[in-house]
Amino acid sequence: MRDIVDSNHKASTEPEGVCCAEVDADGVPALWAIPEGADPDKALLHFHFGGSVTASMYSDREAAGHIAEAAGARSLVVDFRLAPERPCPAPLDDAGTAHRWLFAQGDQPRDIGSTGHSIGGALAIPQGLLSDESS
Repeated sequence: MRDIVDSNHKASTEPEGVCCAEVDADGVPALWAIPEGADPDKALLHFHFGGSVTASMYSDREAAGHIAEAAGARSLVVDFRLAPERPCPAPLDDAGTAHRWLFAQGDQPRDIGSTGHSIGGALAIPQGLLSDESS
């Protein structure tokens, strides 16, 4: 099932002028989708779909590349851990780790946006907004 879902990206077009490079975001696999002329001070943090059981950074690479191109920013596509092998809170932990990794790279909170769809949309919400600590 995961192989089938990961191949869905083949129905999409490759974003023109976007290069991709895999990185280790402090133990969380990720890849940069970087459009030509992107503002090096702006970043998007992108989370894939799949209900926390399928999909990956590869299945969302093209979509994230198109979004990054439209935004004129780099996009870090996070390959969070999947259930049932790694159930919740693993995806939340990976989202937080990737966010902190961006800060460690020198990215400023005001210059980071979040994108995602399905479960990725939920992970794109800053975690502080979901906890009692934000009230």
